[in-house]
Amino acid sequence: MVKQSYFTDQHKRVEIPEKVCQDVFKRVYDRTRTARRPEGDLLFMRCEGCGEVIGTKKAQFDHTHPEVFNSMHPNERPPITAKDVKRLGQECCHGEKSKKEVKARNKADRLARSVAGLPPRKGKIKGRGWNTQWKKKVNGDVVRKG
Repeated sequence: MVKQSYFTDQHKRVEIPEKVCQDVFKRVYDRTRTARRPEGDLLFMRCEGCGEVIGTKKAQFDHTHPEVFNSMHPNERPPITAKDVKRLGQECCHGEKSKKEVKARNKADRLARSVAGLPPRKGKIKGRGWNTQWKKKVNGDVVRKG
């Protein structure tokens, strides 16, 4: 049971607090202020990853360094600050970054499981497939389609 706790406690996802999200939003919003628009403008907010104008498009708050790769126990980690978080456009940067992180996290999980002596995770159960040339009748007979 000690081996299982490594996977349940150590790598729990740490949510970004609402206060930190507000601070990051304010930081990104403040960058839109210019001499022509001293109050700032929501339509000119940019992705912190690539600089593309996101405006009213979907954006996500994301850890600069993924929390899942932090080796400290969640109770021992320092609190998340606005420095540790970026506002990324969902279409331009967030999707790509997430794909890479998921791939790396799964590999790290596989390696940790093998080092801990745990069996590998089972794959998905494969069905028989529905693109077949055979069909089963109500009475139980199997005949060729067509």
